[in-house]
Amino acid sequence: MHQCGACGAPSPEYACSRCKAKFCGRDCFVRAWPQHKAHCTAKPSARRRIAFIDFWPGFEDDTDQWFCKEWFRKNLKDADVVSVSENPDVIMFSLFGRSFLSYLHSGSAAKLVFFTGENTRPPVGKVPLCISFDHVPGVPPTTHSRIPLWVFNKEVHDVIAAHAARLRGDCDSSERSGFCCWVASNANMYNAQFRMQFVQTLSARYQRVDCGGEVMNNVGEPVKDKLEFLRKYRFNVCFENASFPGYCTEKLLHAFAAGCIPIYWGDPAACSTSSACDFNPEAFISAHDFSSPELLIEHIQRVDTDPELFKSYLRQPILADHWYARLQDWPHFCREFHDLLFTDCERGTSPRLGTLDPMGVAAEGSVWQLLDPFMPMRSRTASVGETLNEVQKSNGKEQKRKEDYNEGTNYVAGGVEANPYLFALIIAAPFLSLLLAYLTSTEMAEMAEAHQARAPFAMVATCVTELQACAGHLLAAGLSVRPTAQGAKFVLAFMGVALLTEFLPGKVETGPMTLTGHVPRYVDNGVLHCIVYTTLFFAGSNLGPGGLYDFGIIYDVFPGTVAFLNIFGMVFCIFLMLKGLYFPSTRDHGSSGSLVKDYLWGTELYPRVLGFDLKRFINCRFSMTYWQLAGLSFCYRSYTLHGAMDWGLFFSAVSQYLYLFKFFMWEMGYMRSIDIIVDRAGFEIQWGCLVWVPAVYTLHTRFLVPNPSGLSFGPAAALFALSMAGVVLNYLADRERDVFRATNGKALVWGKKPEFITAKYETVDRDTGAKTQKTSLLLASGFWGVARHFQYFFELTAAWSWCLLANPAVNGVIPLFYAAFLTGLLLDRANRDSHKCKLKYGKFYDEYCKLVPYKILPGIY
Repeated sequence: MHQCGACGAPSPEYACSRCKAKFCGRDCFVRAWPQHKAHCTAKPSARRRIAFIDFWPGFEDDTDQWFCKEWFRKNLKDADVVSVSENPDVIMFSLFGRSFLSYLHSGSAAKLVFFTGENTRPPVGKVPLCISFDHVPGVPPTTHSRIPLWVFNKEVHDVIAAHAARLRGDCDSSERSGFCCWVASNANMYNAQFRMQFVQTLSARYQRVDCGGEVMNNVGEPVKDKLEFLRKYRFNVCFENASFPGYCTEKLLHAFAAGCIPIYWGDPAACSTSSACDFNPEAFISAHDFSSPELLIEHIQRVDTDPELFKSYLRQPILADHWYARLQDWPHFCREFHDLLFTDCERGTSPRLGTLDPMGVAAEGSVWQLLDPFMPMRSRTASVGETLNEVQKSNGKEQKRKEDYNEGTNYVAGGVEANPYLFALIIAAPFLSLLLAYLTSTEMAEMAEAHQARAPFAMVATCVTELQACAGHLLAAGLSVRPTAQGAKFVLAFMGVALLTEFLPGKVETGPMTLTGHVPRYVDNGVLHCIVYTTLFFAGSNLGPGGLYDFGIIYDVFPGTVAFLNIFGMVFCIFLMLKGLYFPSTRDHGSSGSLVKDYLWGTELYPRVLGFDLKRFINCRFSMTYWQLAGLSFCYRSYTLHGAMDWGLFFSAVSQYLYLFKFFMWEMGYMRSIDIIVDRAGFEIQWGCLVWVPAVYTLHTRFLVPNPSGLSFGPAAALFALSMAGVVLNYLADRERDVFRATNGKALVWGKKPEFITAKYETVDRDTGAKTQKTSLLLASGFWGVARHFQYFFELTAAWSWCLLANPAVNGVIPLFYAAFLTGLLLDRANRDSHKCKLKYGKFYDEYCKLVPYKILPGIY
């Protein structure tokens, strides 16, 4: 049995091409080479021959001295570059042509090697050897070797020299007059708009970025010498065409070779300290470390204005240690690359398809499509090899299978069998909303009058005296709430006005960048929307000059409104599901594999129609505005029915109006919350905002229209003050954490330096297994030092105050439903958040819990 010549392990798979000595793999061979080459007595093998087909334009140009034919002539001393017709030992092909199809039937004994520097998954296992940027775990280096495109760039020698100089303490600290530059030649690539938007934002918010390429050129004409152009600037924007683990081209290399500080976006592993990274993450500014472009720009400004911070980047070694160790002996690397290409060249071949597995003539067109240079993004969710298997299926339907949820910013496994409650949610929640609408309807009030009791007690009395018929009564009550023309007209008119307010002016803000590189943009006009909509609602009513409707209309048409919204919401969620699957607005979309879960959870993160952001419109502009105005409308209807002011209802309506005014002040914060950046547009969120919010969140005020609270001014005002204290303190707690995060922990908290835990965690790519190390700051001072979610206590204080203003001592427990629901929701959210943080941060979260032991309320929970 053979043993590895480096570590002695049995059954080695790698062999020296000269003496056939055995090694476990390329890594063992590289470690052993300095000693092995001294006693490698075998005679040099005969010169090998290599041919190339289907490479990019310019590959044939011998004056270009990076990855082209001339590169092989200069660096592979024991190999000759020949044509396919000259019986080569190796044929290397890429994805920029169709010529390799004719080779499939040539019967040649040449070893077929696939190479790509593009963001396309290599067909590992379908050809003898693949060379690409991709991390492919569990595959020997003789089958797939990860050598990214930047390694073959001629500037790699300049970077190796600069790396060595920095190790010696030498760095280029010369003054440069230019701030930042960007060179791009293609405005039609997948993330071109994203890159262009960042350059425009950086120019607008700080200093102009000089663009020397064909895209957004502002220096006169495209530069001829890119590196000479870069050497005039302190920073260089290096955004890749796509973000994918391992995908790293020449952009970072050029910035380092020119002595710039790179501003990088692309390979998410590049900003980690794991073995998956190619460059030292301390030597460049990674956009992946910042939750928004604004925070990234703030950091760039700090680096540019702080000489010591600026030089700290220039002092850092450039390459990751393992790459520097591998590349500093360039002749050895070239020898290693030679051996990789020509090992096992004499393997047997299929008489019909060369070294590819037989797949049949019908597959040829599909093979070409799989290697189409315009399909790199599609291949993010399935490798070329996986798709090669799919095209063998007779009906070809599997080739059109859904994209995985992992394409976007979150992942949900398919399969309804693990979640039977989902079916109940679809049925029970709509019915409960109808039942709650019935409880506050005029029909319910008439029933109460017939029983000479208040509405809730009337229904309870019916269920107690006729227990067996109770379920039937409840079912009949809920189903009696049906859509009406008046309710439908009101909803459509309400939404129409909300759509018009979308055109109000405001500052353009952005949400967090998704994993696919999408950056949502919003016009920050929430406060203006709130003021304009409230003014229009008053002006159009009988209280204003319009006189088009009674100000109490929201109560009058409420049952028909909820019934119409129920039907509209369920149909709308079907539309959202299909849109996300077949007509998505961004690449943050896909299917879970379960139709029910797709409907409930949604298939798209940022759906847009005609430029309107549907999640923002439903969640904020309809749902929150309806809740805000409903209390005022209910208060007016109560006054007209009873001829006196119900102070409990009045103060509850005013408090909630101010709470929601605060919401619109903070609307951009909400657009960066879990509801928007994690939860997709499906039944749970969109139906919830369309139906559950109007039905449940207004219940305690709506209930008081037929059932006055009976509270006098004094007690009602006291509860109002308590509710406003909860609203203000909730806002201050959220604001405190936002400022802490925005300043990276440098802001004072309650006049003191904040105490916090620097928590480290790793993210693991599902496809490649590549690990990325990141950090988060866990605040343990101020409100966040009292309890881990003390802001929930303030929110619950406001909610219970609103419900107590309904005077449950007189009106029973039904008006408390909203507060009870919110309490359960926030308790569950606090538990889930603790579990999530424990899994994410491990021992760091344990340390944080020692500093802040309680979840919501100190000493209790």
